[in-house]
Amino acid sequence: MLAQAQACFYEKAVRDRREAPGSGMKPNILAKLAMQASIYYTAAFGHSQKGMILTVLDPSWSGHMDYQAKQFAGAAEYWGAILAKETAAQTGMTSEDDGFRFGNIKKTAIFYTEYTENIEGMEGR
Repeated sequence: MLAQAQACFYEKAVRDRREAPGSGMKPNILAKLAMQASIYYTAAFGHSQKGMILTVLDPSWSGHMDYQAKQFAGAAEYWGAILAKETAAQTGMTSEDDGFRFGNIKKTAIFYTEYTENIEGMEGR
């Protein structure tokens, strides 16, 4: 439930930023919110894979928690890339300094690829 609460707070922050550009939360805060949701979902997923809960919890819930963990980790990387772009624009960095931003975008793509594969694996359940 903690992961769900963190996810709701993150989603509200993103919606507020989208509805009022320039006045919402900064990308670094959004990245931290998303990463914390990912951490909570990862912990929940880990707990769902052991002990008594494994016998009573429908397997689709474990897949959902794993999916959410990867989705929020990808979102954190995305906001990290947005932060790098905004920082570069403010400080006058050149295109040679874009490595960090491209690294974040690559990590985002990896997370989204992983959870897409997870969804495809769950279709047979």
